Amino acid sequence: MKTVPILNLKGGVAKTSTAVNLAAILAGDYKKRVLLVDADSQCNTTEFFGGDPASGSLADVLRHEYDGGVYAVSCIQASNFPGVDLLAGDDSLMDLDLTKAETGTAKAAVLRDMALLLAEEDRYDVCIVDCPPAFNAASAAALAAADEVIIPIKLDAFSLRGMTNLLRQLANARTINPALRLSGILPTMWYRS
Repeated sequence: MKTVPILNLKGGVAKTSTAVNLAAILAGDYKKRVLLVDADSQCNTTEFFGGDPASGSLADVLRHEYDGGVYAVSCIQASNFPGVDLLAGDDSLMDLDLTKAETGTAKAAVLRDMALLLAEEDRYDVCIVDCPPAFNAASAAALAAADEVIIPIKLDAFSLRGMTNLLRQLANARTINPALRLSGILPTMWYRS
């Protein structure tokens, strides 16, 4: 199973649109088995695919005691789109980020462990992670599990300036996950002058 976070530290660049459309296209047109992880506390991906965070969310997974990813796998649910399963997000991801430094409760390796378990079971072809516009516990977990990263970008001065910082963060993430690579930068919006 290939794990691909959709990541940019800037908001409003179509990360969620990229993640949900990529999942739907891979499942619908290419008949791939897709796991979609909603790592954004806004939970638009969860809402779009009819997920229920009460059945277990990414925040629950990140707070759960270490078990090698078993609990994470148990929180995966079917979505309303054939071929796409979901690990839901909820707004408690925000709370997790506020407290993780003090309590050490976030487990950055949990998505990597989940991906390894799922690969052994051969349940999915690809895992797409819709990341928030921040480098936080959920983003760190996504990068620890990632094979490659897609960066959606709006082609404007602010977004381009922020790219340097994002590329530096990806280089830092390679200390945890040396296999991490940049799959590509996806222009999602541009302005005709």
